[in-house]
Amino acid sequence: MAVRFLHLADVHLGTYHWGSRERARDYGRALRWVADYALQSRSSSGEAVRFVLIAGDLFDRAGIDAATHDEANEALRALRRADIPVIVTEGNHDRPRDREVKSWLESFNDRDLLVYLSAGFTSEPRPDGMFETTCRLAPYDFRRGEGSYVDIDNVRVVGLQYLGHALRRRLAPVAQALDALPSGRVARTILMVHGGVEGIIPGYKAEVSRDDLAILEPRLDYLALGHIHKRFTNRDLDDPRRVRGPEVREWVFNPGSLQVWRRDEAGWKHGFFDVTLHTERPQGLEARFVEPPHRPCVVMTLNVGECATPADLLASARRLMQQEREVLPVREDPLAFLVLTGQLRFDRRDLDLGALDSLLREIFRPIAGDVADQTYLTEGLVEMDGGEGPIDQARLEREVFRQLWLADERDKPYAAALAELTQQAKGMVLDNLPAADVADHLLAELRKLRQGA
Repeated sequence: MAVRFLHLADVHLGTYHWGSRERARDYGRALRWVADYALQSRSSSGEAVRFVLIAGDLFDRAGIDAATHDEANEALRALRRADIPVIVTEGNHDRPRDREVKSWLESFNDRDLLVYLSAGFTSEPRPDGMFETTCRLAPYDFRRGEGSYVDIDNVRVVGLQYLGHALRRRLAPVAQALDALPSGRVARTILMVHGGVEGIIPGYKAEVSRDDLAILEPRLDYLALGHIHKRFTNRDLDDPRRVRGPEVREWVFNPGSLQVWRRDEAGWKHGFFDVTLHTERPQGLEARFVEPPHRPCVVMTLNVGECATPADLLASARRLMQQEREVLPVREDPLAFLVLTGQLRFDRRDLDLGALDSLLREIFRPIAGDVADQTYLTEGLVEMDGGEGPIDQARLEREVFRQLWLADERDKPYAAALAELTQQAKGMVLDNLPAADVADHLLAELRKLRQGA
């Protein structure tokens, strides 16, 4: 028997980046395109799509507006009428900051427009003073509208809500809970997780590593990830020194986002996986990546070190923009961005970003775009003792944090480690993690440092 499903994540409905309402509608159109793709499979000669997985961040923020609600409602109702269940787990952008507030995922779940899965976790003190975490996976109760897993045909789909950096230490309890589930007629198991894996984006402190996931591998046929907006599978995570061949089983899948969500994502492929599980065939899995139509996007980088005057800079920018505009496949309404890099050779007060932005809009007439200033004045302003030339923003920020920690005599022995921890905390806050999770992480790491761990 074959079961076909779609795996998408990071839809980010309601994204109003760069102040463009029309760009926000692109996200809704992308979701509707996926819904139509699933519906059309019912009229084709091949296997029909049985269900759709959304591995977190259906919405860009917890408080959506009416237009965003209508986009979600239209796509979900179309799938519901065709009896194609949409199975969703919570991402960090979906969750309300106040956990007492009902989320939109819960609202659509109550209307039977999606199946919202989440797991239960409890922590109990042990005799050694540490805490032991257990995971509870409950079957989805369609009457009450809650649960951790749902069985469709003979495929089981389990869902974890966003756990942030706590995911790493909760994988073992999840593995134990998976082992304890009744097997019944289940032939294949899918786990949905909204969390990143290290090694995909350089410098990004992800929730888990490839080695952390090893505990799940013998228990799963398909790990449906979300959170990182770049497409990858476990083959992309393998050590490049290993010999890779057809015998390597693909079981970890991350489709990335449906749309370009940030400027630095423009070079990545964006879409979803169309997956067929052959439940009666060992290792029977076929996954094809599908890209919905995308608005053209151009990101231009201009080194200002080649420009001696503001007039030179404006002229260079015009030449660059005109060249890029000529090669765009579609002439109207692209996304367009200009990034300024290098060392300024004139007073920063003469850097007219407004003039560059006007030039960008004159040449491209973009639906959305901006000019990003990543220039520096002189190398001396960003040099540190022991460094070799200019440093990047992250390194400079870390050094500032280190100097602040050095102000306290008690923290001098591990000021560098504390500086890195401070950067981690900043990243966790920017990822919308609850304050309690951030505090727990900080306290645990500080305890390790001061105990000499």
